[in-house]
Order: sequence, then structure tokens, then C-alpha cells
Amino acid sequence: MIRGDSGSFEAVHIVAHEVPIPIDGLEKKLEECARPGFTGSQTVFLRVHDAAALQVWFATEKLEHIRVGRPVNASPEFRSVFGNGEPTERQIKVREALARQKYRFRLVLSVTKVIADFVDGEIRDIKFVSVSE
Repeated sequence: MIRGDSGSFEAVHIVAHEVPIPIDGLEKKLEECARPGFTGSQTVFLRVHDAAALQVWFATEKLEHIRVGRPVNASPEFRSVFGNGEPTERQIKVREALARQKYRFRLVLSVTKVIADFVDGEIRDIKFVSVSE
């Protein structure tokens, strides 16, 4: 369990950057060929929907070092963050640093294609194709 920003506890998959994909849609596609008389293959293509990227959760952990004798909220930077709504120079630098690395933030399926071979409706072979193949 990890405490979310809302203060509530949410269940998180053991590997936080990985979640299982339901395969019931894949099963239904392949079951269409599991009928007497069907001999051939079926290819099912898997794609990530744009909406999946909107479901990424950003958890944070901060460790701040404060110099003794200096109040945290004394800096002009601190006041401007909560003041006029304009980004500070430091915030702009954060945005620029992330923009340069934007290509790293991608959701990728490890399997992009499933090819199943059938003889008289019975599955004989199944292959999983990944992006690198």
C-alpha cells in the first residue's frame, strides 16, 4: 500500500511501473477461430490507447535540507510560487529539463502482435511478437 496525494491508501501493483493487461479481449478474438472447420491463422494487433497515458500516477517523496537559522518562506522564490501564478525561473528550468527528456516517458506494450494457428478450430501454435522483432 502507498499513501496517495489525497491522503487515502490505494492498492498498487507490486511492480509499480507495470500492471497486468486484461486478456479477455484477446481471448474473445482468438475464440472466434475456435470452431469446427476453421483452419488458418489469426493475427491480433495490440495498441495502447491514448487514454492509458492519462492513468499514470505520479507519487512523490521529498527530502529537503534546510539551513539552520533561515526561514523557509523568506526567499522571494517561495513567495512568488504562491503569489502571482507566473512560473519562476527555477520552475521554467524544471520544465525545460523535462521537455528535453520527454522521449523517455512512453507507455510501451511488450507484446504488439499475437499470431495463433488453428487446425479445424483447435489452436496448434501461438506466437507473441514484440516491438523489437
